[in-house]
Amino acid sequence: MIRSPEERRRWIPATFTGLTLLILLLSAPLQAATHPVGIYDFYFVPMNLLIFVGDTVTWHNFGTNLHSTMDRAPVPLWDSGVLDTNEEYSFTFTSAGTYAYLDKLHTVMKGSITVMTLENHPPSVSITNPLAGATFIAPMNLLIQATASDSDGTVAQVEFFANANSLGLATNPPFRLVASNLTAGAYALTAVATDNGNATTTSSSVSITVKPILKNPARPASNRFQFDLTGVTIGKTNILYASTDMQSWLPINTNLPSTTVTNLADLTATNRWRFYRVMQMP
Repeated sequence: MIRSPEERRRWIPATFTGLTLLILLLSAPLQAATHPVGIYDFYFVPMNLLIFVGDTVTWHNFGTNLHSTMDRAPVPLWDSGVLDTNEEYSFTFTSAGTYAYLDKLHTVMKGSITVMTLENHPPSVSITNPLAGATFIAPMNLLIQATASDSDGTVAQVEFFANANSLGLATNPPFRLVASNLTAGAYALTAVATDNGNATTTSSSVSITVKPILKNPARPASNRFQFDLTGVTIGKTNILYASTDMQSWLPINTNLPSTTVTNLADLTATNRWRFYRVMQMP
């Protein structure tokens, strides 16, 4: 349908009301947008525009006359210079505020740009695997998985941690990774989600336990009993305790492993029955 300039004056502004524009922007993801403003003989459409920090406004001269757009501040933030028919000028707004402008060739033509800061709501994230309280045998290749979402944008990445140490990150759903060769110990697992606006959320902690495996028990001499423990942590002292009744425990040996497999020995194993436990020091 072709409309006369008078009809366009009545019709076009109604399609760019502040309320309509605000609803559209608030429902959109957090990302920069470009907004068109038409320059006609002799008015801007829309005359008043609401945008957000980081958005761009593009003025297009639809008129038959020469026109311009210029900030009305004492020191103009922008000045398009002279625009001929079908020429354009764009400006990106990086600060919040209200900016009044005019056509310096036809000063009766005025408009305003209101620039708002869009609040970025942080994402949500939770670990779905493993379950809290789960126990595993060392060395463990553990699949850690999380669900994450963002109400006003997208999830850029999820980073996984064990005892506050980064295990790595995932950038696409399903958000997961495999933590390889976990040694014996207690682990507090968390996931940190980051959205496209750099807001972050840390999940609730999931506690798990990784236990060592006892292997190769042997009595090479009448007063010696020994065994291997796999999945121990390199560089952390292990203390071997012994008991004959599981009530009273005495430390009988220590070692500082240089590999994830360590040998522990009881050099006074003269009893028929003896129980053992190992404590790993922090």
